[in-house]
Amino acid sequence: MKKLFYSFLLASFLIGGGVAIAYNDGSAVNNKEASGGSAADPVRVYTLVRYPNTTDVGVALSAGDVVIWDCVSDDGVTVNLVTVAGSSDAVAGVVVSSTIPTADQANTAAGDIGRRNWGYIQTYGVNSTVNIISGPAVAGQSLIASDTARYATSGVTVQAATQKRTLGFAYDASSSGQSEAFIMTR
Repeated sequence: MKKLFYSFLLASFLIGGGVAIAYNDGSAVNNKEASGGSAADPVRVYTLVRYPNTTDVGVALSAGDVVIWDCVSDDGVTVNLVTVAGSSDAVAGVVVSSTIPTADQANTAAGDIGRRNWGYIQTYGVNSTVNIISGPAVAGQSLIASDTARYATSGVTVQAATQKRTLGFAYDASSSGQSEAFIMTR
């Protein structure tokens, strides 16, 4: 009976093609949205990030803010505003958490684990709440991080002069305020 079982197991292994291994580190750091919908639903990619600001207590990041990778912390998980920690070339994405509060004390990313100053940004996909400072943006026009903190701007004339990194493109024609865009920072 054992020989029959082992023969069946060996045949299943050979016919089935072997063992499949999937990577899952068990964390929610980099997630794709689980839409539960049809194949026509767009994919959105979110990343867990840290906001290190301790000086402007109460001035949190909010949904729609365009953020850059923090070139002072340079740890790959810290984001900040364009006027604070680097250039607008280091576009990270758009804040999707309702708010990401300021840090209660100055720390490193490892020292901040579990504190209040963590939240999510979107790095890929359709987003309907991107803060745009100048417009109107034409559908399909590139959007870049503005030199004004928290905003994107249309990149037709500005990008040619400054060669800033693109945040994505305007999904629909829009004017200043919040607009729908397709984010492509990753």
